[in-house]
Amino acid sequence: MVIYENLEDFLKKYPNKTVLFAVANGGMIKLTRNFVRSCLEVGEKLVLFSVDRKITKKLSPYCDIVKYYTNLGGSKAYDYESKNFVEIAWYRYFILNEILKSGRTIIYSDVDIVVNKPISEYISKELEKTDCVCQTNGKNCCTGFFAIKPTKNTIDFFTKKNMNNRNYLTYLDQDFFNNFVFYRKTFDVKLLNINHFPNGKYFYKYPEYLNKVSYLIHFNNLIGFKNKIQKMKEHGKWAKLK
Repeated sequence: MVIYENLEDFLKKYPNKTVLFAVANGGMIKLTRNFVRSCLEVGEKLVLFSVDRKITKKLSPYCDIVKYYTNLGGSKAYDYESKNFVEIAWYRYFILNEILKSGRTIIYSDVDIVVNKPISEYISKELEKTDCVCQTNGKNCCTGFFAIKPTKNTIDFFTKKNMNNRNYLTYLDQDFFNNFVFYRKTFDVKLLNINHFPNGKYFYKYPEYLNKVSYLIHFNNLIGFKNKIQKMKEHGKWAKLK
């Protein structure tokens, strides 16, 4: 596995035209490790943007790492909707914009997701018909999993200047995305089939069926990492890295 010293180093050297990536700090190590394991088991190549040295050290044997060190690194797991949680959530958009500018397609995933079967080929075909595909919560976009291809509209939207003009830090990222992208049709967004890409609320209702047909399972709609981990264990989606 490769460790890239920074985003610029990654963009110069990474050989693939599609980048499946996640962002995590040391406080998310347990969930991230399980997510990495699920990617390995189905043969998906993952790039992890590491916010601190701890997660780099623990996971560099298992996936490519890009050092993206900030003052929000360390072993603390930030509470949902806290200032620090929100700030880390926004990192994905500034990372993805640089990747898009390099001409690559991005697939972003939260680390409370478990991948059931290879997703890249499916997503690539879906993006032939649209600019962006996104997991749905049943009514609009769930930004825990989405993919975007490089176009002028997608690149221009995620510039820091454009985001600042819309006061992005006053929003949770999902609210921002739905308000300024999905509802305003800033670029084309297609919602993914919820049976193939279920969120937690939907999966917990029909786990046996969805486990058979889904490409991934998003264990959201739960507060706290311990509850997410427990739910993964209940459904046989938790295991150690080999």
